[in-house]
Parts: sequence; structure tokens; C-alpha cells
Amino acid sequence: MSENSFMLKTVILLMAWSTADALSLLRVTCDDSSQGAEIYINGVPKGQCPRDIGLKAGGIKFRAVLKVDADHERVFEKNIHLYDRSPDRVEVQLSSSRLTAKAKKAKASASLLKARNGDIKEMQNISTYYKEGMGLVQSSKKAEFWRNKATEAISQNKREKEEKIAKEVLSKAEAGNIQAMDKISKLYAEGKGVKQDTFESQKWKDKASSERALKKHTAEVKKATETLTSAEAGDISSMKKIAGFYQSGTGVEQSGAKSQEWFKRAELRTQEKNKEIKQKRISKELDNLKLFYLFEDFRHRMLDYDGGNKFSEFTQFLTISPALIVGDLISSPTYTMEKKRLEEELSVRAARFKNSDSMIAKAYNKKLGIENVHNQRLISAR
Repeated sequence: MSENSFMLKTVILLMAWSTADALSLLRVTCDDSSQGAEIYINGVPKGQCPRDIGLKAGGIKFRAVLKVDADHERVFEKNIHLYDRSPDRVEVQLSSSRLTAKAKKAKASASLLKARNGDIKEMQNISTYYKEGMGLVQSSKKAEFWRNKATEAISQNKREKEEKIAKEVLSKAEAGNIQAMDKISKLYAEGKGVKQDTFESQKWKDKASSERALKKHTAEVKKATETLTSAEAGDISSMKKIAGFYQSGTGVEQSGAKSQEWFKRAELRTQEKNKEIKQKRISKELDNLKLFYLFEDFRHRMLDYDGGNKFSEFTQFLTISPALIVGDLISSPTYTMEKKRLEEELSVRAARFKNSDSMIAKAYNKKLGIENVHNQRLISAR
């Protein structure tokens, strides 16, 4: 609308004031997105935006609405005070899309129905709707009622869930589950899912401790039994372990006598094992000496070689490492003495191990010391 047109209307209205009640002019403007919005003054429709409206002076409630779809609209609302015979202007700026009054009422009705059927979320929503008057007549009392009802329902659900959990835990505890015993003891102490009861709490705590002790003892008995079987089969490590078990009473009845017995058996078995290892070493050294005598015998036979019947043996002799044979020939006196020493040591070892203080053992040790010195001198002289 042009400025000239506005002035013309103003003149017309001023002329009309002389014959009618005084009016004020309200110019309503809008941007492109607000074109065609319906204008309401105090709830009475006054056409579409933009337009000029003559109104009586005083306070008015201005509202502009543009439909988006059946359930949504864009709205502009403003409270304005018009002065007697004084023009005024309002620029419409519509809101973003929102529910219509009818849609709000429908949504509130559906929410109320769900809330009455126990839907906690809808109870919270309907409390907000009553508080804000969205689709319902605003009521602080009803808003508080639904807020309290939602809170109570949440608490009830929590109690039911805790009771269900406590029932399941108690069932497992009664079936022998130690972790469940600990948990039900705690639940009784806190009164969570069950009625608070310090006696029941302590009862389940003690039962859990007893079950743990029994489980530990059973495991120790099993371990001790397996160790004892292995010890009786001759395992030295197991002998030492079972001795320790008897000493501490772990898995077996505590017994100092049996502990000492197994420690001694372990010591004797260790000595026997060392003796077996040494005897094997001596036997191996004797086997090595046998190889030397084989070469020694072969050497003497080669010295008798007549150039005829011994040809094949001579051929075999040539295949043997010369260095090995030479080394054996040079070492002959030493090997002979070593063989004698080893045979004597092997023959008296049993008596020596059985009684290290016996006359046989002492005489052998003395002789062995003298011979070792003599052998070292021979080797040095060579």
C-alpha cells in the first residue's frame, strides 16, 4: 500500500470521526513469507496481511496465522495499545511451523489416554501440557498431580525390578553359588529388593565364607593326593612338596614326623640319583676305553702284516684317521691306568654310597687320591 493511499485513508477516517466514534488506524505489513496470513483482532478475523485496519483506541490482542498443513501453522502474536485518533504500525514476523490448536488438543487427548493406562513418559508429558495449557485448559494442580504420579510409577518399577533381581540372586545362593551368597548378603544389608534384615545378611556372609573355605580345602586335598602319588612313584620334587604339605597341614593332617620322613626320602633319592648319574658317566668312559683297546689290538695285528693274507685288514686300517690312531698310541699308558681306576671305582661305589664312613670307602678314597697324583705326574712327564 502506497504512502498516498495511507494518507487518503487517514483523511477519510478523520472525516468520519466527526460523525462516528473516534477510530485509530493500524497498518499491518508483512514480508514475502508472511503474505496471505489471516489477521485476528481480539479473536475476530480482519482479513489477510498486508492491510490497514481502523480500530477503536485501547488495548488489543493481535494475531496473524498462516496455515502450513492440516495440523501445522505459522503464527505471530502481539499485544498492542492504540491511542485515540493516532495511527500505528505492526510488522508481521511469523514463527516456525507448529501444531495448530486443534492438533494440540488431539495430541493432548491421546497423551492423557496413555497416561491413564500407565505410560510413565506420557504422564510426564501430560504434566507439561497442563502446566503450559497446550491442548488442555491450563492447570497447575493437574500438572503437579501427573508429575507426582509419574514419579511414583518410576519408583514402583524400580522396586519391582530390584525384587526380581533379589529373587534370582537368592535362588542362586540357595543352590550354592558363592558369588550369589555375597550379593544377597549385601542386598539384605541395604534392604534392596528384600526387606532389610541384618541377621539374614550376616547369615549369608558366613555361609559364603564357609563355602570358600570348603572349596579351598577340597582343592588342597586334591593337590596333596596327586603330589603324594607322584612322591611315592619316586619324584624328588613331589617328595619335597608333600613334606611341606605335612609340615603346614595343607591338604593333609599336619604331621611333623611325616614331614621329616619325606624330607629324608627326598634327600636319599637325590643321593641315589647322583650315584646313578656318576655310574653312567663311568660306564661311558669305560666304553670310550674299549674303543682305544680296539685300535691298540688292530695296531699290533698290523705290525705282523706279511704282505699277503693281511691285505684286507690293512685296507681297513688305512681308512681309519691316522691322527686318531697316533693319539691313541701316545696315550696308551694313561688309558690303561684310567681303565683300572674306573673299574675299581665302579666296584666299590655301592659300598661307598651306602656308608661313606666305612673302612672300604676310606681306603678307596685314599688310594684314589694317590693314584690321581701319580697319573697327573705321568701326564706331565710325557
